[in-house]
Amino acid sequence: MAKNPWLPEPKAQCWVWFRPLGSETSGPRDAAALPHTSAAHEERRRNGLWGHQAYRLAPAVFVGDAEDMVVVKEMRDSKAQLKVRPGLVLDYYEGLLVLEALALSDAQCPWFEHVKDILEKEKLQRNLSPSLYVSKKLLTAAVTGPQFVTREGQVVAHRRAPLRADGPQEVEAPPGWYQVDRLLEYLPPWEAFVHPKCGLYQDYYLVQWAPPHAMDSYADTPQGCEQFPHATWEPDECLPDELDALRISAKKRWLEAQREKEKDGGNPRKFVRSVGEEVKADRKRLVEEVPAARKLAKVYNLDLHRHMKHGLREALHTELTEGDKHRIQTGWPKRQSEYPPSFGPAMPPGFCWDSCRCMEDWHTGPQTDEGKSWLDHVLRDQKLKAAIESFKTQQFLQVRGKVTNQGYFQPLTVAPRDPRQEERRLCQQVAKMVQKAMDAAVNPLPLAAATDEDAGDLLQSLGILEDEEERSEIEKETGGPFEPIAFQKVCGPDWMQVDACSGKISTIASQTPRAFKVETLSMHVDFLGAVEQHRKRIALQIGPEKTPVPDNLPAWTGQIMDKVRATPLVIFPAEGFIKQVYDTETRALHKKVTLAAWLRTMKQVYLVSRAAACNAALRPQG
Repeated sequence: MAKNPWLPEPKAQCWVWFRPLGSETSGPRDAAALPHTSAAHEERRRNGLWGHQAYRLAPAVFVGDAEDMVVVKEMRDSKAQLKVRPGLVLDYYEGLLVLEALALSDAQCPWFEHVKDILEKEKLQRNLSPSLYVSKKLLTAAVTGPQFVTREGQVVAHRRAPLRADGPQEVEAPPGWYQVDRLLEYLPPWEAFVHPKCGLYQDYYLVQWAPPHAMDSYADTPQGCEQFPHATWEPDECLPDELDALRISAKKRWLEAQREKEKDGGNPRKFVRSVGEEVKADRKRLVEEVPAARKLAKVYNLDLHRHMKHGLREALHTELTEGDKHRIQTGWPKRQSEYPPSFGPAMPPGFCWDSCRCMEDWHTGPQTDEGKSWLDHVLRDQKLKAAIESFKTQQFLQVRGKVTNQGYFQPLTVAPRDPRQEERRLCQQVAKMVQKAMDAAVNPLPLAAATDEDAGDLLQSLGILEDEEERSEIEKETGGPFEPIAFQKVCGPDWMQVDACSGKISTIASQTPRAFKVETLSMHVDFLGAVEQHRKRIALQIGPEKTPVPDNLPAWTGQIMDKVRATPLVIFPAEGFIKQVYDTETRALHKKVTLAAWLRTMKQVYLVSRAAACNAALRPQG
């Protein structure tokens, strides 16, 4: 069996992760393990069971391997031998880095007092260098959780090496996974352990998410970052091994910055409780500790305020010499180590290149980097465009400047029109057009159509024909017209009869004249309602020689269909009613459509339009 390279030699000193002092149960505990469920995660977050509140380090002596476990002996307390999983054993030097991070964090850690003397003793004998340890042992390795799954499906626990050299592949994100744009920052496990946004002993990365989550702000979340609101701190176990190349790049950036810090102060900067306090502390240290000459080493700061003018920067050409320009171009920070602590470039676009011209504030010529492609966001741009187009349609403003291309929106001084009035007006127009078409279709009424077998309800369909000015007051108040419950022939030829219940028109064959000497005959019919006020009379002109289906029906039907399609409130189901008798492609009536069937359809369209008009008037505004 091959030896685990992360375990110490027998009889060598090491550290073991345990539960904190005062816990209900004692024994080892994995400081890298994520909560198994969302409920467990929420419970730990609510009780603050992260970092030193949930785990503690205890010194031990490594005894040896024992199958899937290792045997260690505590150096203090019980000094008993016990078996633990290999991932709970920490290299002695790495454990000192954890204690150093705790000492610099100002955290109230009771168990730290029990091992503080070990750290102080070691610091008297040697310097602790996090950058040296990362460069030697962790640059091409990952400190991860107990159940990291590789691309091949292999489960790796706690340490994974070497990291992959290939880049990520373009794959569709499965449920629960999200696209990553880049890894902004890296935290080694000892810093992540004491960081208020992390709290587990794993490598942590500040992840900038890709669209559609690129513009969401996570600053107020437990894993958010105030400096980078669109990114979150994530443990190594949550990032697939396809991102190994990004892991290495982030570690190299951290190494470069860490070496500068250790070179300046001998130790990495002191941890503070929050990112905001961290920034303030670093800025204060810059003012108090950094010499004035060093402030100008990276950024050449020439005071040109009194020479600035609106528009073209005319005075800048005479104020800057070629030497000044060269010093600005070459001295502009292009790496993290060239920025003051806690400062960095805007993300995006990131660090400047050697060919960048963004620091040149003296030229007035054409720019080569005005596109700002890093700001492109397809989904956001589409939503913005749709919002502007929708805003243009509002009735309280007018779009100006279409000719001069100096477009702007001008608010109208007239109060906006109630959209309900417009909707009601359109519906009423449909109803009136139907009434007008029906009146034209039955004036005169073909005798063959009136006596057809399918015309039993013809008079019932004509009940909607009336003069708006002659409507009774009760009909105007309650809507109307009302369905008749009986019919009564008042006058007309004796050989024509009207059924009192159904209104069906019929003729007496024995009394029907064989030849008509007039083109039309008059017949008056009363439509009887539930009350006397609902009684009304319709005068019918009957044309004995007229064709059963008038020639003007297709034209009227086409006009009604066009009007219906322009009225959103009635397009469904009125359009479906009309298609039962009318072909919209040929703009002709279907074959075998009778006048009675057409009148029934038009009555349905009329009732739908009247109902929609009433609904628009009664619907609350807003």
